[in-house]
Amino acid sequence: DEIEKYLVKKSTVLELAVENIVEIIGGPFKGMKATVTRIDHDKEEATVVLLDASYQLPVTVDANYLKLTHQSNG
Repeated sequence: DEIEKYLVKKSTVLELAVENIVEIIGGPFKGMKATVTRIDHDKEEATVVLLDASYQLPVTVDANYLKLTHQSNG
């Protein structure tokens, strides 16, 4: 517990780029895959489009709820 306050957690938002495929690992959309469409580095949020939805559903989530599964080649 005492050492945790000295550790700096690397922000997930730095690993993300537009068109990356991510898995949502927290919140109401946990377990769903999505494509990143926008990143807000200041707020550490990302807007993603859910791949499992029957229509394009853009959702803004905390970037720490995302796990990169496939990087875009762009």
